[in-house]
Amino acid sequence: MSFQNTFLTVEKTARLTWLRSEEPKKSVMVVLHGYGQLSTYFSRKLESIQAEMDVCLPEGLNRFYTEGTSGRVGASWMTKEERLIDIEDNQEYM
Repeated sequence: MSFQNTFLTVEKTARLTWLRSEEPKKSVMVVLHGYGQLSTYFSRKLESIQAEMDVCLPEGLNRFYTEGTSGRVGASWMTKEERLIDIEDNQEYM
């Protein structure tokens, strides 16, 4: 028996966390989080610069439990498995 992988493109819902002031700024900074972080929590580290510009934090498309099968959830942009496909997906996302 042999197997063959095929790939299917699907629509994905992605989370963006925004730090915005009441009056929109002329500048927007796009900030990408690191491995295992979520944009919601990572945004707290950037609240001080929000006075100067709006901040957009896209979240990695792949969420996972950081410790086994429960507990804290983190996100990643890609792994080594099908890396080139993940890179294309992330480029389309950005």
